[in-house]
Amino acid sequence: MLRLTLAQVRHHAGRLLASATAVVIAVAFVVVTLVGGSTAAATVRAALAAPYLPAAAVVEAPTDVPPADVDDPFAVPPSLAGAVDAVRAVDGVTDVALDTTTYASVSTGGSEGADGAATTAQVVPVQPVGSPLRWQQVGDGRLPERAGEVAVTERVGAAPGDVVTVQPEPPRPTAEDEEPAAPAPQRLEVVGVLDTEGDPTASVTPRLAVTADQVAAWGSSTSSEELRVAAAPGTDAQTLATAVGDAATDALGVPVAAQTADDATDAVVSATTGGALQLVSVLLAFAVVSVLVAGLVIANTFAVLLAQRTRELALLRCVGASRAQLRRGVLLEALATGLAASALGTALGVAITAAGSAVVARTDAPIPLQGLSVPWWAVVVGLVLGTLVTVVAATSPARAATRVAPLAALRPL
Repeated sequence: MLRLTLAQVRHHAGRLLASATAVVIAVAFVVVTLVGGSTAAATVRAALAAPYLPAAAVVEAPTDVPPADVDDPFAVPPSLAGAVDAVRAVDGVTDVALDTTTYASVSTGGSEGADGAATTAQVVPVQPVGSPLRWQQVGDGRLPERAGEVAVTERVGAAPGDVVTVQPEPPRPTAEDEEPAAPAPQRLEVVGVLDTEGDPTASVTPRLAVTADQVAAWGSSTSSEELRVAAAPGTDAQTLATAVGDAATDALGVPVAAQTADDATDAVVSATTGGALQLVSVLLAFAVVSVLVAGLVIANTFAVLLAQRTRELALLRCVGASRAQLRRGVLLEALATGLAASALGTALGVAITAAGSAVVARTDAPIPLQGLSVPWWAVVVGLVLGTLVTVVAATSPARAATRVAPLAALRPL
């Protein structure tokens, strides 16, 4: 019966073309959505994970104020700067970086030194040369190494050799009648342009990268703090995160949370790519519609094919084939058709995604896709989904085929 069924598939290959085409299109749609989403997520993750790749653990800034200051309306949580030495003393720690992010107004100088329009920029510190936690990359020039130097993103609109004017934000007030004086504006030389390719947040706010000492010297209000901790090879990241969290808690007197670098990366990626995941969900909804349409096409195609083969099925009944054998034969045809079409659709989906990624990589898209990420589960979903839909859609026609009476073979043509 198996050989007969396969021979039927070969003989009626042209008639099965409509079903196979529907499966190929539906599976390709699903695979393009899954592989495209995975490729975009991998690209974004590689960009957002850059600060955490050299680290083993990340200590988050405390959110509570010390018990003694709880009633002070101007009290703020203690700075992680007070925990640097305690964290550095933890066994296994090889380096600690205090990342203090702040904001400043930046304007570019014209050809005669006149300042252009000012814009708000995010200021991030660069670790000293030789530090394993130095993560920023430049597309042109170099990273700053001393006071008076700055690296900028393309959105700032400056190139190496230009001069920008930076006005840091004033410190937070410490009393109701005290208005802190804003730090004096400084003219900094641009020594490099940061490489932020693949980072979706780079197009939102311009960035400035200066030395950590210069950020601290400004004394401006900070928007966020975190400690990135490098560890000796072989150190368990989870154990280290627990240890440095306890050390920071003891040093600051308030609860301090710490997590592994992988967990910190997951949190940042999740917070940043929520919209992208929603887009993938919407595309998958359309893919489900295409799968349902493919199922209808398959059911109709098999119904027509089996109606045309009534005499053939009746002859099989005359020579001893049972109804169960006929049903299995039809479902086996559907299985062979679905598996072949699903394999072709999966390959087509991967090829379309690869071509699309190559095209996007050559454009000025905010997230230029790097390479191609083909998760194994996307291939499995394509193969299983297409095959399953084909077999399920052919179930009703297969049941109808079992009702053919053997006497139908004796009817005149």
